[in-house]
Amino acid sequence: MDPQVVEELRREAIKHLHFVVGIYKIQLENGRHFLHEHPESATSWNDDAMVKLLREPRVSTTVSDQCEYCLLTPGPIGEPTPAMKPTRWASSSPHMLKRLSTRCKRDHAHQHLVGGRAKDAENYPPELILEILRGMRDTADFEETWGDETEANLEQAMITSSLLHSSKFCSLATAYRAKDLEEE
Repeated sequence: MDPQVVEELRREAIKHLHFVVGIYKIQLENGRHFLHEHPESATSWNDDAMVKLLREPRVSTTVSDQCEYCLLTPGPIGEPTPAMKPTRWASSSPHMLKRLSTRCKRDHAHQHLVGGRAKDAENYPPELILEILRGMRDTADFEETWGDETEANLEQAMITSSLLHSSKFCSLATAYRAKDLEEE
């Protein structure tokens, strides 16, 4: 790729990172939460704005391996193969980070995300989405009492999200709620 194009992309990425860090600060100032992720080895974790945010006492990080959330990519002959994809998460919610801290037990082979395979790993696997939803729920349960109005808002949010996403992912929210209600 042309070095000038690479440099322009890098500048745009830094501008975007600084923008979201600004939003995270607003969230913190107003007693709300945020969740940020990038690959564990991403240089963005060393950006001055990110380092300053991570020094905030209410912010913590964790690392997970997405193979533990069933991230699969096509193997050499097309068979689904786990991809480790170490991911670092930053959040102001310890309940969220607890849900996103599972590391690989190294009891299976991994598919390296090279040769175009990273494209197959750009979306979160459904199991990871469920853990993010559960982290949101855990945070809300810890911080406030749920009432009928909140429940109605949650149902509306789920319906709205179904209009924006495939039914595969909408059914995740339904499965998440049903499974958790069974466990209570």
